[in-house]
Amino acid sequence: MTPINHKLSAELQKVLINNTDFQALNNNSRQDLLVNCGLGKYCHKIILDKRLPDFIFSIFSQFIQINIDEKPALIIFLEHILILSDVNFDFSSQEQQLIKLFIEHLERNNRYNNLLTEGRNTPPPVQQPIKVDRGIIVNYDLEILMSKFRQEVRQEGAFAFAVKGEHRILEEYIIERIQRELKLLTGRPNVKLEIRLCPESISTSSIENKFLNKYNYQDFPELFNTECNPDVLLIIWNHNDSKKYMDLLALSAQSFWQSISPSLLPCLINKSRCFVIIWANVGKYLLSGFTVLKTPNNFQLEDLEPWFRGQLRMIEIEATQIEKYLKRLRSQCGDLTTTYLEMKDILQELGGSKRYG
Repeated sequence: MTPINHKLSAELQKVLINNTDFQALNNNSRQDLLVNCGLGKYCHKIILDKRLPDFIFSIFSQFIQINIDEKPALIIFLEHILILSDVNFDFSSQEQQLIKLFIEHLERNNRYNNLLTEGRNTPPPVQQPIKVDRGIIVNYDLEILMSKFRQEVRQEGAFAFAVKGEHRILEEYIIERIQRELKLLTGRPNVKLEIRLCPESISTSSIENKFLNKYNYQDFPELFNTECNPDVLLIIWNHNDSKKYMDLLALSAQSFWQSISPSLLPCLINKSRCFVIIWANVGKYLLSGFTVLKTPNNFQLEDLEPWFRGQLRMIEIEATQIEKYLKRLRSQCGDLTTTYLEMKDILQELGGSKRYG
């Protein structure tokens, strides 16, 4: 079990207990929260039907004892609510920093604890940092998704797509690749802009106003009011994955797209400019009414292994070490998220840095 700083833990539990959004959770929504974290099978260990302090305390006391792929479940839970801090849980910047600080504390202690339990008589050999191409993973596969994107996007015009999946896969892999592909298609630079939808307000005007207020524009055509403006890739994030909500969002999204497209086209056609929207849903549902970019269900290990082996050979990793890395990949059984994260960890270790990408 990962040791924890009890003073820091108590302070963070108090923040969650006093959070009005946590206070509003009932038994069902508490369970839904854990399911959405990927921790649904451990719900039986958590006190769901008692007071909020009991619910929070049971999460901290139980999830610190559960490791998923050598990562404490408590970290997974805290990372999830941190991602949702702009949507479902209203945390102040100071409270967000406290959550991040506690996650870092858990990660540091977990790494130390793992080293102690390995029981090695001699420390592993120190490997010098290697210059690693940050784009290795992003450039792998996704051919079906990219083929669809290339079919739809032209040198100029407005285009809209829908994609779904786990947040980190979408943000770090899928969308990063789309941005690179757009640059390859047009031969021009592009800029990525992002907004996150608020579940309480999903009207056409609220979507437009959220963007205009964030980036300080009067209207969408102002994006292209100078000769040097690059192509624009707008990511519209949605974290509410209920079917009822998605149906309502689809109506507002289509109305929003129909309202801004006519005003944008004069800024794009015969101007060699593109405006691309990606409706990115964090969850299992796709936003209807837009061209779908299908996220792969998993990695095909028979293709991934030789590709990854080749990448490691090109940076002169020893064959025995390569096989150890490939064994780690195989242990993830091709799961899209965990295999992706395992590759990131390997490249992070080779690069000698604490954070990759």
